[in-house]
Amino acid sequence: MAPILPFYIKELGHVDTSEIAFYSGLAFGITPLFMAVFSPLWAFLGAKYGYKNMLLRASFGMSVLTLWLSFAHSAL
Repeated sequence: MAPILPFYIKELGHVDTSEIAFYSGLAFGITPLFMAVFSPLWAFLGAKYGYKNMLLRASFGMSVLTLWLSFAHSAL
């Protein structure tokens, strides 16, 4: 995804060419930030409810969000 994301954002249109790098960086930079913030919560829930259940939850959530993302008409 990393090599084609700037081209995908450009293809969506609705942003200036100067903003493409910003949105690409934001898309890749926000993931580690959220991982750092929410990892303790998911570790606690995994210990409480079982890691297999958390893996199934994460896989289902990722599938739903990926499907939802495919309907995007704008980079915003």
